[in-house]
Amino acid sequence: GVVRAKAVIDATGNADVAAAAGAETMFLPKEEFAMQGSAASPQIPGKSYNNTDVGFLNNPDAGDLFSFALRARRGISTEKHWNLSHVHVGARERRRIVGDWIVTPEDELIGKTYADTIMHGKSDYDMHGFSTGALMMFHNRPHGQDYSADLPYRALLPRTLEGVLVTGLAISADRDAMPLIRMQRDVQNQGYVAGLAAAMAVRSGKRLRDIDVKALQKELIAKGIVDESVLTMKDSFPLSDATLADAAKRLDGTYAGLAELLSDPSRAKALLHGRTDLPAAHVLALMGDASAAATL
Repeated sequence: GVVRAKAVIDATGNADVAAAAGAETMFLPKEEFAMQGSAASPQIPGKSYNNTDVGFLNNPDAGDLFSFALRARRGISTEKHWNLSHVHVGARERRRIVGDWIVTPEDELIGKTYADTIMHGKSDYDMHGFSTGALMMFHNRPHGQDYSADLPYRALLPRTLEGVLVTGLAISADRDAMPLIRMQRDVQNQGYVAGLAAAMAVRSGKRLRDIDVKALQKELIAKGIVDESVLTMKDSFPLSDATLADAAKRLDGTYAGLAELLSDPSRAKALLHGRTDLPAAHVLALMGDASAAATL
């Protein structure tokens, strides 16, 4: 059958609707098999919060999902646990859309701001697995320390589709960026944003990409989802020449300034050429530049 709609919200958490419609997506690349752990939490009488790592899961694969659930159920202690939360499998690694903007860990660490911010994410960077990006090879975020990151509306819009909004763990973000924007409150807020944005588009007769974002933000402020600062926010990128130059000067054995440099490799390379110190050589190599190979 066909369901006719003026706006569609893909809240499957795995970009199932967008992917079926032909949207470009990203999951596990062939050259990298690292994944974040998936949860299947036991139910313990008297406890309201349980969080686990049972194993790894390819969420859209029905066979893998069944095997994962069976393994989780067989692994619980019948002496301590009452049951297994069988309805919701907590797969942290999901298929994600390639959107109008892809949030990166560099964006988060730099503290990029966006004119279309619709959410303030916050967590202690609870990765539940190995990081794969170049930034995380040198920048270890202390566990237990809170970090925050803004999310732009454009990260909910599939780059190659019109009329669809994607929410939850399937939004447009690098896998290493997801831990700061995939907490429970975050995905709930994204769902509210998507519903409100879709309603605004239908009522105004505009495309999802063309709605009045400031009007959307005012509604989100009234609900306490974002603060009033979003109304005056501007895109804080590309970084200025002075900012990049300062990042290059600060690059030392602690790899200070690394996030700024990796956020704009084409401009950063020129600032590091000619240096013979190891941090500069490392960063150039991460950018695919072999000019400092002798140092390495």
